[in-house]
Amino acid sequence: MKRRGLALAKGYLVMGAVLAFLFLVTACSSGQNEHHQMSLQPTVPVEVEVLTEPETLKAGTPVQIMAKVTQGEELVDDADRVEFELWRDGQSDDEHQHMNGEHQGEGIYAITYTFEEAGTYYVIPHTDARGMHIMPTATLNVGE
Repeated sequence: MKRRGLALAKGYLVMGAVLAFLFLVTACSSGQNEHHQMSLQPTVPVEVEVLTEPETLKAGTPVQIMAKVTQGEELVDDADRVEFELWRDGQSDDEHQHMNGEHQGEGIYAITYTFEEAGTYYVIPHTDARGMHIMPTATLNVGE
């Protein structure tokens, strides 16, 4: 009886070892396939720089607010969306203004805006480009 129990235990041990081996082989081989399918190229981030024209801002004077979109050394002219969010320091979220930027060429997306009062303003160009979402915040000082 003891021999039969011992043989049965050895059988379970061998079957467990075989299953563990198959599991490892399957896991390693599927990992290799995924590895070969994945790109090993590093992703260059999309960057957004806020510019204004003119550089010195005055209340009551129209200004062009621009987002210059680049990826590495390349100008990005195929952004899916550039939406400018503007607000004056101290305003609540429901007072923020949203305007869609128009593509100007050479990686530039722009809006024209007139600040009614002097003060500190913030702008976020919400940018969706090449599978990335970028939203830097820029501070604009508007004088009298």
